[in-house]
Amino acid sequence: MPDIWEATLANGLRVLIQSSDVAPVVSVWIWYRVGGRNESPGRTGASHWVEHMTFKAAGRFGHREVFRLTARHGGHNNGFTGEDFTLYYETLPAEHLDLALAIEADRMANVHFEAEEAEQERGVILAERQGAENNPHYLLGEALLRTTFSTHPYGRPVIGLREDLLAMTADDLRAHYERYYRPENALLVIAGDVDAEDALRRVEAHFGELRAAPAAPEDPIPAEPPQEEERRVVLERPGGAAHVQLIYHAPPAGHPDVYPLLALDAILGGAKPVSWASGGYLGRSARLYQALVETGLATNAGSGYRVGLDPHLFGVSATVRAGSDWRQVEATLIAAVERLADQPPTEAELARAVRQAEAQFAYSRDGATSQAYALGLFATHGDWRDLEQHVKRLAAVTPADLQRVAATYLQARTRTVGVFLPNGAGPAREGSGAVVSSSPARHAATGPNPNGGGARLRPCREVLDNGIILLWHESHESPSLALRASWPAGAAREAPAQAGLASFTARLLRRGTRRHTAAQISAAVEDLGASFSLWAGTEEAALSAKCLGRDARSVLDVLREVLEEPLFAPEQVEKMCGDTLTQLREQEDSTRYQAERTLMAALYTDAHPYGRPASGTPETVGSLTREEIVSFHERFYAPQGLIFAAAGDLDPDLLHRHLRGWLRGRPDSHTRQPVPPTPPAPAPGRRAIPMPHKSQVDLALGGRGIPRYHSDFYALIQANMILGTLGLMGRLGARVRDDLGLAYYVYSRAIARRWAGEWVASAGVHPDHVERAVDAILAEIRRLRDELVSEEEHADAQAHLIGSLPLRLETHDGMADYLLNLEYYGLGLDYLDNYPSLVRSVTREEIQDAVRRHLDPDRLLLALAGPVAS
Repeated sequence: MPDIWEATLANGLRVLIQSSDVAPVVSVWIWYRVGGRNESPGRTGASHWVEHMTFKAAGRFGHREVFRLTARHGGHNNGFTGEDFTLYYETLPAEHLDLALAIEADRMANVHFEAEEAEQERGVILAERQGAENNPHYLLGEALLRTTFSTHPYGRPVIGLREDLLAMTADDLRAHYERYYRPENALLVIAGDVDAEDALRRVEAHFGELRAAPAAPEDPIPAEPPQEEERRVVLERPGGAAHVQLIYHAPPAGHPDVYPLLALDAILGGAKPVSWASGGYLGRSARLYQALVETGLATNAGSGYRVGLDPHLFGVSATVRAGSDWRQVEATLIAAVERLADQPPTEAELARAVRQAEAQFAYSRDGATSQAYALGLFATHGDWRDLEQHVKRLAAVTPADLQRVAATYLQARTRTVGVFLPNGAGPAREGSGAVVSSSPARHAATGPNPNGGGARLRPCREVLDNGIILLWHESHESPSLALRASWPAGAAREAPAQAGLASFTARLLRRGTRRHTAAQISAAVEDLGASFSLWAGTEEAALSAKCLGRDARSVLDVLREVLEEPLFAPEQVEKMCGDTLTQLREQEDSTRYQAERTLMAALYTDAHPYGRPASGTPETVGSLTREEIVSFHERFYAPQGLIFAAAGDLDPDLLHRHLRGWLRGRPDSHTRQPVPPTPPAPAPGRRAIPMPHKSQVDLALGGRGIPRYHSDFYALIQANMILGTLGLMGRLGARVRDDLGLAYYVYSRAIARRWAGEWVASAGVHPDHVERAVDAILAEIRRLRDELVSEEEHADAQAHLIGSLPLRLETHDGMADYLLNLEYYGLGLDYLDNYPSLVRSVTREEIQDAVRRHLDPDRLLLALAGPVAS
């Protein structure tokens, strides 16, 4: 790790600074020791509500200014409230460090709590809670915590109980803020391209004059009494799939058993990241996945250890596969846990856990944002120096340690079991319907995709003799390596009656080859702390992988094998079918998913790949045959048209040698990629999906947009940024969320795909507020059409689009995504040099003209899902 500067100001503010010049970026985080743990009965949700108010009612930076100024300078920011801490961050180009420090100093001292503003935010927070209640996982989790913690405040929801949210006043919030937002109760962390001495002087200038408040006596946190018998929670209500969770009481941060339990978690469910960035899911070779998913009992299974300031929880969980008995899933989870106490893990399992932890630690060093978060996390839960010792302490754990902690903490009498059982029918809808089908996220261009900027970007490109297009960016500042690839084998290759075939084929690739089983493939990769995934969207099939640079050859060997030699064994086809049907049922129970899928089906019809489900429908998935899957793979998995991007700790010669041999001898299908005809635009109208068991309505209001190559792309992207993205959700956020208090989230997207595009506004609102929310959104669209955007909005949008370029450089993942986008859209390696002028050339008049051509408020379709009439 780089050197860390540590200081404490005279007023008690602790400061940590870590310098790194990998990218011209700085990330500033501040942690306050206050969360749900510090709330008394009747005041649940106060910490979270105060967090909202600090963005709304600060002195110099109130009324959305934090989001506007951060976005204007190319950065991103947010705030989070948990059980133990409330934290805020800004990540910006390094020259704007003072802006971040000014924002946080103002937040610490100058937030005001007017009754009218607090009342407006009450509606936003109630809407946020209603949206959470739409999710069965949230409902089960809240019930489990309430049952497990009979005394300790960890049993109360951080967002707050509805009755408390209705009763709290602005005075209550002010008192909570004044008690906890003090220099001596905070930790400031800075990481990135800064000089530590200079940064500390700037911190002193912004925070030094803030006075420490007289210390208020801490309210005692009631200790949770020992649990002496198993407790159970069973929720029965409409939903997509059954879920089973087991949770156990576990020790707090700083306890000597924390590291043995972290190792236990890795053995059961794979090692977890220690920060913002991660290596992805590493649990396929772990015990729970092997016992539940590989046997066909569940579609996913995992574990987790929540390390709190006070004793918290260790848990295991699974989603029950359609057709499986949830009781058997529960029994298997219990058996897996009890086996740990009876039979210690093998040396091989423990070695795998340590290697995974080492890799996850390396990934956490990728980017200033992740570095700052990790430093703050360890500092607030003990000592930041523990971060340096993290892997060593895991490596020191023995099998006997694991057996001991399993026997100590994972006992039947201290267990709480939670079960969610879906009952009743799913949402009512006419016809078969179509699921939203979109390309992989990086190919759905919601804005410019340059992920780097300036002279530090050194991308390279070469077309290999087998047709693969290779792009790479070499950087050895971090030992991690990010890999991306795409090829033309998406849902556009399917017939409508085969919906899901491309996705099914891509996901089956890792389920066994001619040489290795699925379990062996997972073990080979996860033993290295590496991960990879394969999927298919509308336009392309794709892969994403992450590993340490030293393991690149081994990971490339596995990727080549699964692409070239899949077995498509009948039992795996059947198993995948069951998994997919379960996942489709869960999707069908999501109001947001239902609203968007209904809108897309109306915009395109199921004759177009954008209008039908990339993952398939129950009917089409159930009818797919192995012969169709084998044929699809043989026809469309070829080197021609395959784009491969790599960024990080790489050896270009190794990439060249390896990729030249991929998929040789396969037929050239690239030139036969169809361009599907886009059907005529539909008439405006309204479509509703009644889901009476939900609390909140999700709405999707949209119409046809433009493809990525359209000449109006940059104008329409800026228009949409002003309308529904810039800062805290643009004009829509200012009107619908802030002024009217109708929604927790409301935003818009200009999605420019390869062949067509859409413009969509989305919001989650109370059923009684749907019409007001829709009217407010339409009024803002009409204002965008009828009036020129202000000079300030125009400047803010362009400054954000240009200024955010360095932040896209932060991580190897971002760089690999950027390189793939360059090639996919034919932008060229000089795109980054040309991009600022492309953005700046758009005038306010051109923005208005683009809106008038492509965003007619009277031609939009509205889809609603939730407690609404059909």
